[in-house]
Amino acid sequence: MEYRVYKLSFSAACHFGASAAGAGLEATEITCQADTLFSAIANECIALYGEEGLAKLVSRVEQGSLLFSDVFPFSANALFLPKPLWIVKRKADSEALAEVRERMAGAKKLKKTRYIPVYDFEAYIDALRTGSVYTPQESLQDVCRKELVQRVNCREEENLPYFVEQVVFKADCGLYFIAAYKEAADISVVEDVLQS
Repeated sequence: MEYRVYKLSFSAACHFGASAAGAGLEATEITCQADTLFSAIANECIALYGEEGLAKLVSRVEQGSLLFSDVFPFSANALFLPKPLWIVKRKADSEALAEVRERMAGAKKLKKTRYIPVYDFEAYIDALRTGSVYTPQESLQDVCRKELVQRVNCREEENLPYFVEQVVFKADCGLYFIAAYKEAADISVVEDVLQS
């Protein structure tokens, strides 16, 4: 299979529904999963190519000839991947209290880290193996920010306010996904959809 990376830049704020049940509009994710991406591509495909074009796209995906990754953040300098889960064996030998405190402080920072720059993965894995402190060179604060915006529902007799959390990407930042394909015709359909 061949692979291509597609970077998506946004000129306006985005809202990706949170996966937690009942999260509502007040919570957003900064990324979306592959099924959500495929749904968006399928909607645009039917607009461009009709039901027959959509049937071909669905068939290629079902056969495994066309695959999509989840959508992840990128900055001008890096692609980010989700922090891998890793089981670390406890140290058998005794440690000084200062060493334990330093390691635990690093562990707390790591717990909050959701994405790691690809170029920094080795340093992250080494920190997990050795129990040392990992400090990312870039974080999601360098990519985007979330903001809560008030809106007004004017459909009822009484205007009712509500809140929507949205993601605003910084300049030269956005989201990317990877597409895997067997035939050039499949990826050209995806590229046409992305350009529409």
